[in-house]
Amino acid sequence: MPLVTIALGVLLMVISIGTYAMANQPPWSAFLPAVLGLLIMGCGIGSLVKPEQRKHLMHAAVLLATLGILVPVIGIIIFIVELKLDEALRLVRIVLVSLACGGYLYFAVQSFIKARNTREENSGGKPDSTGDE
Repeated sequence: MPLVTIALGVLLMVISIGTYAMANQPPWSAFLPAVLGLLIMGCGIGSLVKPEQRKHLMHAAVLLATLGILVPVIGIIIFIVELKLDEALRLVRIVLVSLACGGYLYFAVQSFIKARNTREENSGGKPDSTGDE
């Protein structure tokens, strides 16, 4: 989990710096994801350096990631309220389609994993000999 945490921190920094560089007149708030990423990455690195603190640091990283979800959602809601109706509906449609497809993808992958595990259990723990994997 620490390596995934570090990767998330790096990803947030790349998103922040990349969108800042691509904007015509970027606001200072474009660097907030980079700050969040730095904090999350620090939790990941800290848990590798101090394994005895891993539990606390991973919980802190999860708390920061939760803020990384809640704050943008609040921002999106405010953004939608301030838009004209057609623009707001377009954004809502895009977000809902993305969430629906993302949720489907998540459950499909979970189903594939469950089917594979069931197949392996039924074959006595041997990998499938069909060569599909």
